[in-house]
Amino acid sequence: MSDFNALILAGGKSLRMGTEKHALIYKGATLLEHTQKLIASLSPKNVYISGKDIDGAIPDVFKNKGPIAGIHAVSKRTPDSLLVVPIDMPLIQPQDLMRLVQAGFSHARSCVFEGTPIPCFLHTDSDFVAIAENMAMANLRARDRSLFSLMRRLDALQLPISDANLANVNTPEEFDNLPKE
Repeated sequence: MSDFNALILAGGKSLRMGTEKHALIYKGATLLEHTQKLIASLSPKNVYISGKDIDGAIPDVFKNKGPIAGIHAVSKRTPDSLLVVPIDMPLIQPQDLMRLVQAGFSHARSCVFEGTPIPCFLHTDSDFVAIAENMAMANLRARDRSLFSLMRRLDALQLPISDANLANVNTPEEFDNLPKE
């Protein structure tokens, strides 16, 4: 399989959560540590973090533009394909992320699961770098620079979700309801 890098999106405002999601403790580790371990199991070439107030994180070039700005900032650092995983999806399994990577390389295109723009695999041949930069630079409405919009522009392959657990946690109640074991 070709080289790929991974990006952990950890830069949201966390308004509904009320605190930085990356620092929440889940199963004895922060969500950031949990996500880093999950991604490391896939053996990417590099793991990048997009977010604020996180040591080693890549800062957005274009401020207040949402996840597209994080993708843009990291894509400027690497010519390789990019697996993008949000910090707030602790139940996703490595095999589900690997399905995205494998489908992306075998079809030579960007991939997502049906009905959701993230996690996603951005294939190098898809022009995602130029598209993300154009979206981040433009004065677009939030929905026009969303990850859904990016996936439409890339004509991303949509994989069946099957049994992948893509639940994300946005509120304290959702976080408290995560399985403890």
